[in-house]
Amino acid sequence: AVAEQIGRVSELVADFPEIAEVDLNPVIATPGGAVAADIRVILATEMPKERRQYTREEILASMRRLMQPRSVAVIGASAEPGKIGNSVMRNLVDGGFAGEIHPVNPKSDDILGRKAYKSVTDVPG
Repeated sequence: AVAEQIGRVSELVADFPEIAEVDLNPVIATPGGAVAADIRVILATEMPKERRQYTREEILASMRRLMQPRSVAVIGASAEPGKIGNSVMRNLVDGGFAGEIHPVNPKSDDILGRKAYKSVTDVPG
């Protein structure tokens, strides 16, 4: 029900480009559906520039880069079990991520058998 409401708000904004902002707060979700108890709509002070329209192929290519990356930098990676940075690394390694995994941690040289970088700016590429 919440996803449907988000979709409807998206359609509203797409149909009326003069809408600059929509705020639904709170949204109450129950087994019977979702309802916005309060809605604020702010109109733009000037008409926005026409939005570029993307082709299906362009959208899919962008989504693939996001959902199927060739490499991942794990900022805050850790070799210490129990730390979130270790869990993220373990999930990537144990989950069979096929791309390159670049751990980033200024205090480590190696995390789970991979060269660790002091800064994200040190990661190649």
